[in-house]
Amino acid sequence: MSVTVAIHQPNFLPWLGFFNKVSKSDKFVLLDNVQFPKTGGGWTNRTYLIINSEKKWVTIPIKRNFSGTKQINEIKINNDFNWKKNFLKKIEFNYKKHPFFREYFFDIEEIISRKYDFLIDLNLNF
Repeated sequence: MSVTVAIHQPNFLPWLGFFNKVSKSDKFVLLDNVQFPKTGGGWTNRTYLIINSEKKWVTIPIKRNFSGTKQINEIKINNDFNWKKNFLKKIEFNYKKHPFFREYFFDIEEIISRKYDFLIDLNLNF
């Protein structure tokens, strides 16, 4: 008997391919105990959205004021910025005319509106 195991790092707003990967797996592992890049970006705290008909990065601000390395599950969100309100406005303004917007926006709003200290908690809720 074979078992399909898939491993993926937790993304912010995972794309459809992520869910396809999960659905085709017998066992799925979210690998959150690997190094987070000190500089640059990745899919862990940002994603592309269509904004004003253009593909643009939307980023969750994180605290990068640490020395050495940290794992993904140790990364803290920088809640000093009003990122939640701005993020929700971008979603609403740019997607409100799309099919299924009303069906999913309130779920997104509910997830984003919660209090998070760690990025992993936000990503796991999505």
